[in-house]
Amino acid sequence: MAEQKKKPVAVWEQALRRTLKAEHGKGWSLRESRGRAQLVQILEDRSRRSTKLDIIWASKNARLMLEAVAQLREYLDGGMDWDRAVAARAELTVHSTGTTKATKQVDWGAACDRFFESRSNRRSSTLSDLRTRLRRVREVMASKPRVTDGPGLMRRYAALHFADCPPGGQGRKRQLQDLSAFLLYCCDDLGFPARWMPLSTAKRQELVGSPPTTGQKKEKRTIPVMPDDFEDLLAQMLQDGRKQLWLMTAMIGFYGLREGEICLLDVDENGDVYVGGELKRDLRALQSGAEKEERLALGLDLKGQPGEARRVAQLFRSGQIGLPKAVKNQIDKVSERNSYREVGAAYAQILKRYKPWQELVKRNPGLRPYGLRHGWAWRAHKYSSRPLHYSQAAAFMGHSVETHLKYYSSWVNRKELEEAGKKYNEALQSA
Repeated sequence: MAEQKKKPVAVWEQALRRTLKAEHGKGWSLRESRGRAQLVQILEDRSRRSTKLDIIWASKNARLMLEAVAQLREYLDGGMDWDRAVAARAELTVHSTGTTKATKQVDWGAACDRFFESRSNRRSSTLSDLRTRLRRVREVMASKPRVTDGPGLMRRYAALHFADCPPGGQGRKRQLQDLSAFLLYCCDDLGFPARWMPLSTAKRQELVGSPPTTGQKKEKRTIPVMPDDFEDLLAQMLQDGRKQLWLMTAMIGFYGLREGEICLLDVDENGDVYVGGELKRDLRALQSGAEKEERLALGLDLKGQPGEARRVAQLFRSGQIGLPKAVKNQIDKVSERNSYREVGAAYAQILKRYKPWQELVKRNPGLRPYGLRHGWAWRAHKYSSRPLHYSQAAAFMGHSVETHLKYYSSWVNRKELEEAGKKYNEALQSA
């Protein structure tokens, strides 16, 4: 039998192995396997582990092979095990342009899409904010000079988008928290190099800043729409022929609804109103996948109008009047956008353009459409001789007692305080 000749080692292969040894020391080997490069690591006990690189075995790809080794070694030196490092490199290849770590540029669009998909169980309003922040990430990465690491990305983001965000506020904190979570996801799940890790908590605080210590404005409380104003507003809407606006305003004010909840209502044949639980869900509920139960909403009548809240609810159920066209258009887009925010915004815009509302705002500076909901809370505690307990009112409104006490039970004006003091002293003398 003729002796089989051993395939000669090409000059470029000899140079490749010399460079591999010089850059990474002993224990690393590159060889051909079915036309592609195979990387082998020889361990201290002479055992081996290997992985095939998606690189054709050719002289023109020698530098690409060396860069692939450097990429894998960085993951191993960073604490990853072999299988995780191999997978991380493969994941980076999927979300990058180019072939190896040194030549590739991260595909930030694909990374943003993957991260957004991983957060798809969040509430609609959270997803809307996250979508905006990821769009800003793309803007940052397209800006000049080019950002080359995670800390640089966060600092550039702050420089471009924090001008209208007060220092020390929750707006800055939440944006940086989302940005940090995104970068961690890119490094841990998509295999991005360690240089894309986010800033530490202490360094992020420098970007958040501190609120001014002098000249601070007092926290603004939402002003409730008082009963007489609510009654007059509804009457004027009917007089002006604005029946659709009247119906939505009446439902929100009589039942203490969030504007967006108008599309989550279920009114039974008795006129009882139930609100679906999708609009406000906390993170724990979202992560567990638990369904939030619908809640019963209580209609609080105005004095001299017994049963009016239930009558309005039954009229809503009948569909005889319907809702404003702009609101219905936004309701039709809820499933597409996965957000109810635009429904409330459409209603608020219509109300703000309504002249009687504008006049009401002039008499009550700072009044907002959300004051209709706060007006319900005011009536629940101050309008009747038998007020609701805070825990009952909180349940009807669909939030915690803590939230209710913080935001819905502390608004009083000077006249109320004076009357309360007078009644206290009168009762003391008559005892």
